[in-house]
Amino acid sequence: MKNINVYMDAGYNPITKRMIVDLLIETPDEEIRKFISIEREGSAIEAEYLSLIWAIQKIKSMYRGKSTISIFSKNSTTIQQINGKFRVNNPALRALIEEMKKLTNGDSIYANYLSKSEIKNKLKSDNSHIYSDKELKEILNQIDSTKDIWT
Repeated sequence: MKNINVYMDAGYNPITKRMIVDLLIETPDEEIRKFISIEREGSAIEAEYLSLIWAIQKIKSMYRGKSTISIFSKNSTTIQQINGKFRVNNPALRALIEEMKKLTNGDSIYANYLSKSEIKNKLKSDNSHIYSDKELKEILNQIDSTKDIWT
């Protein structure tokens, strides 16, 4: 069983109308760093779920079998929702978390809170790749339940 850590820091910029996520996947073999920019309005929580779906798909393409995935975020709402302590009321977010859980079927998932400074320190990255809307749509169009959020 592989132990994998996913660190993320998400936000929304109302001036550029972009959701942004700084993401780090630590596997036993390598580190994958991505800066994801989604050109549309949304929340930091939505950006985190979209990025987690991408991260889990990436992990699944690298490793067959079961994994232990530890998720780290400064957003306590996301952490509580993933851990099942907060209900997800928003239908679009509910579809995203259901897809995330479907992708992680059989894996052990642990969501953990880190302070803003701890996350920033961990995610010191070069922000070398910004995903276009086309790239993200291609990834997410594989997920039937989220097609309706791309308007």
